[in-house]
Amino acid sequence: MLEAIRNRSNGPIAKFIIGLIIIPFAFAGVYSYFNVNNGSSVATINGEDISIVEFDRAYRAQQQRWGENFDKYFSNDERLQQFRMSVLQQLINQRLSAQAINDMALRISDDKLRTSIMAMTEFHDVDGNFDNTQYEFRIQSSGQSTQQFQYAQKSEMASSQFFNAIQESAFVLKNEIKSNTQLSLQKRDIDYLIIPQEYYAKQVDLTGEEGDSARASYYELNKSLYAIPEKVSVEYVIVSKADPSSITISDGQVAEYYNDNISSYEAEERRRLAHILITIPVDAEQALIDSAENKINTIAVRINAGESFEDLAMELSDDSLSAEMGGDLDWIEKGMMSEEFENVAFAMQQINSVSSVVKSNFGFHIIKLLEIDEGGAQPIEKYKAEIVKNLQEKFVDDKFFDLKDIVSEQAFEVPDTLADAALSASTNVRSTVLFDRQFGIGLPPELRNQPGILEMAFSDDVLFEGLNSEQIELSNGNIAFIRLKEHQQSGTSTLEEVTDRITTTLIAQRAREATESAGAMVVAELFAGKTTMDAKAALPSDIIAVWQQQLGLTRSGTEISTQLRDEVFRVTMSQDGEPSYKGLVLTSGDYAVIKLLAVNMGEESTEFVAGVDATTTVDNTNVDRKQQLSSYQTQSDVYHYLKALDASANISRSISTANLVQ
Repeated sequence: MLEAIRNRSNGPIAKFIIGLIIIPFAFAGVYSYFNVNNGSSVATINGEDISIVEFDRAYRAQQQRWGENFDKYFSNDERLQQFRMSVLQQLINQRLSAQAINDMALRISDDKLRTSIMAMTEFHDVDGNFDNTQYEFRIQSSGQSTQQFQYAQKSEMASSQFFNAIQESAFVLKNEIKSNTQLSLQKRDIDYLIIPQEYYAKQVDLTGEEGDSARASYYELNKSLYAIPEKVSVEYVIVSKADPSSITISDGQVAEYYNDNISSYEAEERRRLAHILITIPVDAEQALIDSAENKINTIAVRINAGESFEDLAMELSDDSLSAEMGGDLDWIEKGMMSEEFENVAFAMQQINSVSSVVKSNFGFHIIKLLEIDEGGAQPIEKYKAEIVKNLQEKFVDDKFFDLKDIVSEQAFEVPDTLADAALSASTNVRSTVLFDRQFGIGLPPELRNQPGILEMAFSDDVLFEGLNSEQIELSNGNIAFIRLKEHQQSGTSTLEEVTDRITTTLIAQRAREATESAGAMVVAELFAGKTTMDAKAALPSDIIAVWQQQLGLTRSGTEISTQLRDEVFRVTMSQDGEPSYKGLVLTSGDYAVIKLLAVNMGEESTEFVAGVDATTTVDNTNVDRKQQLSSYQTQSDVYHYLKALDASANISRSISTANLVQ
């Protein structure tokens, strides 16, 4: 019922909750409460845009998770583009989920939201209690609006509620566990032959007129593969803020700041209260109101007779949430509850005193005063670290503001070079390699994924007039200035420029075709009843390929490659017990021929081990396997659900999806 009190309090309690809820987004997938599209969108899902700002936030969040390994793993343009596309798909999935959850009318109450925020350890003091002052400080430095974070938290909690429901709905039958156990313990005996692609690659001849003709034909059919996007390289200067922690702040400065801003360090009076509530339904008839009043009066009599307030609250209060805690509402400030409730509650002076019956628009209350916090000015020691940090940041911001003006003036007054601007900032002019307009692939890490850099680099002033750019705000708070170094027009590489690439491609294609054809012949010979050695005779005599045998291969075995092992366990054993055959092209380009000799069904071990009950061991194994199967089923359900949403949605992407990682 506490939830109802808050929802119907016409704003005061909502103001309290909103006042507590403002920190940066904890995750990248929740979009702005206002859905503001700052800049061009990267995708539109059922009419809702994903802005470049949202993409930038999500990209940086994912990048931070990789840490120092990011630049190592995503060192080439292809991998970096795939990473970007993967981030975009995650945003699309999250937006689709949010839309679906909204359509289902899943909601999170203000009370649950408040409880969640109060439990966040980053807002706790050293004693583990929620510290409103610390929370407000974090709010001020977050740069996010109250409504944005409130909406983000509710969306995240609703999403968790939905996907938890999917997880809890997953179930596994006993026969599935048994079947899975047998399959997981299954062992297989095979003969296998690896036909090397390298042999056939050496046989490919692309010299002479035939090779030239093949390259020219491939080039004409695949010109789009050799398109050159428009690119530029730039010179740039970065103006950075100083490190605030390097600035020394005296005790006198701290005291002066504290006294000048004393109102910011005064705590409001608050009271820890408990109540018993008998609700009155909306638009209740007089008979129901009279019944509720009689009930609360009876409770008041019982309290006055010496019965426990807490026990009666747990037994009779309609506010189920506080009833579980003996009616405890925790700390209440003015403006959080209804006016009638607060007038009585804040007039009480005696700790553990109990009020008479109070009527509000929610029903009838009996209030108990548990503690009083008078508020007032807080000691300077409590806020010293915060004040020092504020003063350090203010000093740095003031100096940085002045420096920005100086450097901007130099970049404007001397528009054909950045040397003077760099000198005024006590830094150096640096330069980039060529990078494209769409993704900025090629930019150094300090300029990467900065929308302003791409926008300014391809602006008319920089690209065609040859001027220094205006100052560009970077996501870390620094600024940059750029000027054109080189401009490469879009076009298509000539045949001569890509001859080596095409040659490599054609050799790989022809070698793959020849290898696959040779492997298919061996498989056909086996199906025709030939022995393994006779089937191998279909291959050239000088090829190095030898039949090998692997007995007792398990699903986690490392004796052969993962791809080959997985394919072995996909082969179906023939009904008559005769060997089965399968051929496949490996990721290496080689061709593998599998001869399945036998399938040995696995059984649970019941061997005696001293001090261990074999039955208990099997039961525990089944529990673990059930959890694994349930987890897999949940992942599968979520995956297919998202795929279904994707298929039925109206999605447009403003960037290429050729390398999209699903």
